[in-house]
Amino acid sequence: MYYDSPEYTAAIEADGAIPLLVERLRSSSSEDVQELSAALLASLAFGNPDRMAAIAAAGGIPVLVQILRNSDSEAVQAAAALALLNLSANSPSNSTAIAEAGAIPVLVQRLRGSSSEEVQKQTVKALCNLAFSSPNNRAIIAAADAIPVLVQFLRSSGSEAVLAKAASTLANLCIDSPDITTAILEAGAIPLLVGHLRSSSSEAVQAETTGALLHLSANSTSSSVAIVASGAIPLLVGRLRRSSEAVQEHAAALLANLAFGSPDNRAAIAAAGGIPALVQRLRSSSSEAIQVAAAGALANLSAESLSNRTAIVDAGAIPVLVGHLRSSCSEEVQKCAAGVLANLALGSPDDMAAIVAAGGIPALVQRLRSSSSEAVNMRATSALLNLCDDSPSNNAAIVAAGGIPALQALHSSSPCDEARKAAADVLSILSNAGQPEPSAASSSSEAGNAAHPAAGAAPTAEAAAVDAADAAVSDAPDAAATAARVCAADGCGNTHGLRRCSG
Repeated sequence: MYYDSPEYTAAIEADGAIPLLVERLRSSSSEDVQELSAALLASLAFGNPDRMAAIAAAGGIPVLVQILRNSDSEAVQAAAALALLNLSANSPSNSTAIAEAGAIPVLVQRLRGSSSEEVQKQTVKALCNLAFSSPNNRAIIAAADAIPVLVQFLRSSGSEAVLAKAASTLANLCIDSPDITTAILEAGAIPLLVGHLRSSSSEAVQAETTGALLHLSANSTSSSVAIVASGAIPLLVGRLRRSSEAVQEHAAALLANLAFGSPDNRAAIAAAGGIPALVQRLRSSSSEAIQVAAAGALANLSAESLSNRTAIVDAGAIPVLVGHLRSSCSEEVQKCAAGVLANLALGSPDDMAAIVAAGGIPALVQRLRSSSSEAVNMRATSALLNLCDDSPSNNAAIVAAGGIPALQALHSSSPCDEARKAAADVLSILSNAGQPEPSAASSSSEAGNAAHPAAGAAPTAEAAAVDAADAAVSDAPDAAATAARVCAADGCGNTHGLRRCSG
């Protein structure tokens, strides 16, 4: 429409139209005036923090909520919901004001009762933003009985756009909210989400359903059990091979979660062909998020599983991991790659030899020398410690690569007790090279990967993120964080936040 143009919105802002529009909304009984005024406020708010603040300062938020509550016109309801959606995007203060104005029960009511796809789409996107913004909003949304409504849209919505946004909202509701996660599980969401992953040809639906499953799997064993029982593992492996980057990212991260702490799931992922698919993504993808997720999944798959370690090596992972360790600018990728190498170094002598032949020792030492990340240093040191195990030639290679001064610097300066201990263990072995030395196996470190919950990555237009939890030396850590979704306006696209290895 004509009022969507940047030139037009700039002109009406310059004319001081915002207070006038808010007053027209407040005082006019004409549905046409209400619709046009709300739509203009939505256009003015889109992507413009100054205008968003001006609309809030003019009292626009409670007026829009009142219009949404009282109007019987679906066109007015859709315009008011869109304005609230755009006012909430990337604005915690506006999101709080919208909730305090009583918008959440009204949005849920309109989502439940309207037959208009436009009203459904704008209300569910507004709820998606509000769920992202604060734990208090998530609690209010759950208390307003939104979960059964959202799950019902997974069951019966004929609109792919509304279905995808319902999945996004369920994902955001899970953020740091175990009770809400349980409620979503008990409402029957997981089989429906897996069903859409199986049957939908829409990339948007696939991305949002895998994102929702990822959030549900974070720190929730019951959810992971339900996801596997619904037949998700073969579907996720298939999506890794032939889907969009967003779907691949979520699928790899979800496989990492499912592999975490579950020998049965690790075996099932391997049996479904997950290992070569993950190695291929690690090799061919230029997306840092996919690289982190794939390496995180491989770290979890290699934990406490000799057969999976062998399969990872046979799939050609070692040169790829060493290449990422050497050349990636991402500390997240470096950390995950070092974690997988630490696990693989616990395998057979042939696996250790393959790491050495691929240049793994100089690459690990270089990371110790140049990285400021404690997590990268911890995993690189663990990999060197495992490579030291009863191998004079590897010990000599570590020394030749300059490992001793790098390890000494880490031992003297690291604030991490585990890193200092691992460095001391390697230095002890190197200092006694050529002398009888007890096996280092008792000190060897295995890197596992944790799950991904939702945390506050910087939101962008409908940002859907999930953190690939990473290798913790010895026992795997708690789940890492996942970022969530924020909708910015009708037709906004998806951007995906990066996974972070935890621990």
